[in-house]
Amino acid sequence: LVKGSSPNWDTLLMGIILLICSLFGLPWLCADSIRTMTHIKTLTVYSKHHAPGERPRVLYIYEQRITIVLVHLLVGILLFFPTVIQSIPLAVLLGVFLFLGFVSLSGFTVCQEIQNAVHEF
Repeated sequence: LVKGSSPNWDTLLMGIILLICSLFGLPWLCADSIRTMTHIKTLTVYSKHHAPGERPRVLYIYEQRITIVLVHLLVGILLFFPTVIQSIPLAVLLGVFLFLGFVSLSGFTVCQEIQNAVHEF
């Protein structure tokens, strides 16, 4: 990455905040590691020409902060309009979050290792 290790610092900072929230019994803010890894994965450009069975190589990663700023801006705006959030049924919100969480876990090594271990038995 050209801009350094900012995703690592972001994850470290969120880990410290989660630790403090856990110690004081406060709710966790978000699962930042999944969001950061998914964001990096979506901005990665892979090679299109590779041998069958060979993993595509990473050519480069687009580095930008616009999407993260926009997400936080939209969440901040929604805080001023609680009726919009209250009008969405809870089952719909939980279904969307379940779907997004399930889809984002498909590319992580830990999940693949767990899946391989389950299939061995």
